[in-house]
Amino acid sequence: MDSKEERVRKIDRFLEQTTKRDLTFRVEDRPSAVILNLKGRLNQGALGSDSTAKVLELVEGHASPRAVFDLHEIESIDSSGVQFLLLLSKRLKEKGGQLILANPSPVLTNVLRVLNLQAIWPVFNSVDEAMEFCDKE
Repeated sequence: MDSKEERVRKIDRFLEQTTKRDLTFRVEDRPSAVILNLKGRLNQGALGSDSTAKVLELVEGHASPRAVFDLHEIESIDSSGVQFLLLLSKRLKEKGGQLILANPSPVLTNVLRVLNLQAIWPVFNSVDEAMEFCDKE
């Protein structure tokens, strides 16, 4: 049987592994928007990483002020993740643009619904639907 200290170390290792994963992404440039496929966790541990700065740089530096976030590979989100999306949305609005969410994972769909965030951002079932929206604008 493990000692109390060993159990605490195991819990600490587990929490470190589950909260400090980096956020990874793939980028696709389109004339009407930049598409980012995000993978991982939108949480405090991941958002303290270099990935976040890169996402902000890519979105803010794109010719189009619109960003479509493909969220089907997001495993979880916490208040830091919501804050990141709000910050990004604000910066895009300052450029006359918009944050558009596509294909949210079941976890993210629930968070969007509970916090009523679909009232802030357009949410589409697929990237194709989101791009049709962008192309019409």
